[in-house]
Amino acid sequence: MEAGTGADIMNIRPYDLGQSLYNGGYLASLNGLVSKIDQFTAQVRGAWSTADGKIYGVPQTGVTHGVYYQKSIFAKYGLTEPSTWEEFIAACDKLLAGGEKVIAQGASDDWTLYEAVYCGLGANFYGGEPARQALLAGTKKMTDANFVQAFEMVLQLKKYLPAGFETLDYDKMRELFASGGAAFFIGGSWEISKFEELGSSSSKIGFFVPSVVKSGDPLQYCFQLGEAFGMNSKTRHKKEVIEYLNWMTETSAIQAHTAELPGMFPLLPGSYSLTNPLSQKMWNPTLTAELTQRLMIEKLSIKSPKGSVLMNEALTQMLKGTLTPGQAAA
Repeated sequence: MEAGTGADIMNIRPYDLGQSLYNGGYLASLNGLVSKIDQFTAQVRGAWSTADGKIYGVPQTGVTHGVYYQKSIFAKYGLTEPSTWEEFIAACDKLLAGGEKVIAQGASDDWTLYEAVYCGLGANFYGGEPARQALLAGTKKMTDANFVQAFEMVLQLKKYLPAGFETLDYDKMRELFASGGAAFFIGGSWEISKFEELGSSSSKIGFFVPSVVKSGDPLQYCFQLGEAFGMNSKTRHKKEVIEYLNWMTETSAIQAHTAELPGMFPLLPGSYSLTNPLSQKMWNPTLTAELTQRLMIEKLSIKSPKGSVLMNEALTQMLKGTLTPGQAAA
């Protein structure tokens, strides 16, 4: 971007990362240029706009988080999808006792620990969106009991990780699970296409939402506003870019995007068909669950060191045994 060779149309991450590009003068304001921009909810627009209402991204997709599992391994041990944390741990113990590799999770690419494990599974422990908003408002701290409890939850999973998990990277995690070498994979909905590419379709793998702490608790479901598309402020093709960004809000374009990238869910209200079974199973809970987003995605990763980086480091050090959950939270 600084060299003037950036693309005309750019994929933009939400909140802090996208806003830093806009603040740097790299993204153009889209107010008045995209006809359906006001049809997105205020919360969705807010992930790609400034405090004074300058919109610099056309929202496109969001993603969910949960647990993938091998259907054949479940059948072998007579397991059913757990709904509570106690049931999930009981399933892990049964698999471990049977000599299975339980969870395909490593610590080499530490963002997976923060985004998928802590925020995906941990939202049920730290309290979802009310807790995130309290953290943003400064009325809650990471050292409060609810956030520490989520760190303790992550540490509880350590005994179910593969030997040498410290050096297991993201690609190897996915390959281990897709090959049937592990029973569980904690990840996001964006993994569907990758698992299909690796030979694991919905006929082989299933998915369940993060387990609640105790029966009757409302599901705190991490639905992350994922991507938007914006215009390079220095593009020489403004007319064409605006035409493209407007097309992206048409039902046919959103439906095509949803079909080609299962697990990447539409953000513009409307009626869309989700044909992929895994995608449909992940989407259905969004209609009834209490939705939240990753803890450090908004306002807490705009300065250095970023909150997301600190979370990555804290979780990795905790799993490697150099920090307690309380120290990691601090």
